[in-house]
Amino acid sequence: MEPWVTDIFAPIENRKLEAVDWEMPVFLPEQLPATLRHDNVRDQSSVSYVFPIPSLKPLYKKKPTQYLGNLLGHEGDGSLHKLLNSKGWINVLAAGSSMVDDKHSAMTVSIDLTETGAKHIPEISAYLFSYLDLLRDNEIEQWLYEEQATVARLGFQFSEKSRAISAVQSMAPSLEHYPASELLIAPYLMKEFDGELIGDFLSYLNKDNVLVTIAGPDYEGSKTEEWFGVSYDLAGGAIELGKVSNMGLSLPAVNPFLPETLTLIEADGIEGDGLGGDRGLPQLVDNNQKAEVYLDSDVEFGVPRAVTHVSIRNEGGLVDLEDVVRSQLYSALVQDDLNALAYPALLAGVSYQIASPPKGFRVSIGGYHDKQLVLLEE
Repeated sequence: MEPWVTDIFAPIENRKLEAVDWEMPVFLPEQLPATLRHDNVRDQSSVSYVFPIPSLKPLYKKKPTQYLGNLLGHEGDGSLHKLLNSKGWINVLAAGSSMVDDKHSAMTVSIDLTETGAKHIPEISAYLFSYLDLLRDNEIEQWLYEEQATVARLGFQFSEKSRAISAVQSMAPSLEHYPASELLIAPYLMKEFDGELIGDFLSYLNKDNVLVTIAGPDYEGSKTEEWFGVSYDLAGGAIELGKVSNMGLSLPAVNPFLPETLTLIEADGIEGDGLGGDRGLPQLVDNNQKAEVYLDSDVEFGVPRAVTHVSIRNEGGLVDLEDVVRSQLYSALVQDDLNALAYPALLAGVSYQIASPPKGFRVSIGGYHDKQLVLLEE
């Protein structure tokens, strides 16, 4: 490739320019707090909260906002997500940070609203800041940081192989932010717990340092954006907060699903062809009046992951149209109701699904094998 690159880029003069040192802040002090409302092409309402924060670029080994984003976006018991979801106000809640430029970053909480939730944005805002106050009132916990670090470390250690072009596309822009020697592991690093630093970043997440953006279909603002013709209004001053209490909000408990044993099991002696060919049928290892248990061991990929399928058979099956519809609805309701229970497992690399095939119901669990039975029992 070198001759091609040389021929193409050689005519471009190297003017020995220094890198641009961008100092201008994302927002001027007098511009926040502010509320932006705009029309939305999609038939979907949303609200987001953007907090300008200092640059995260030199802090990639500590990742202080990872701690905060994990708690704000948590979906387990006591979480902001569970409380707002139980009220029927939200569909999705996500939180995380991003680098704006070398000197500035931002922390964002994004929420997709239900039709009812779009009418309760002041209360949703109040609950968010109530949860942030809860974080400020409690100690920054090292064990929570270590849990997140463990999940990140496992994610790197047992990451699945990706397509070469995908790997290149993800790594090339990162060369601007990380040393080449840490290019692969930098996004996963959480090596240095610094409670004081996390507290400093938490101090920026306040109602005087936020841009609230509310989007909804058919909103008619007094102004029109120049390039895309979007109707909008931008108002400075204190954001609107409803009257709520922080009852029902709490920090997450210790995650019981984090894997402790990651050793590979023994192969079952059935050899594959190395190309994904037939390895033989799973072996019946237990048979009684209530259940049949089949096992197939496969260590070809060298990762401590497993898949457990529990098939609950119904005599006659789910063939009638009414049975099919009811079973699918029931499966969806159960999964929605168990979201708070299963979310810590998802964080720890164990997930589940309930399906309703024609023979009955099927509960499938996948991920690190160590705590699969714990989730299955729950």
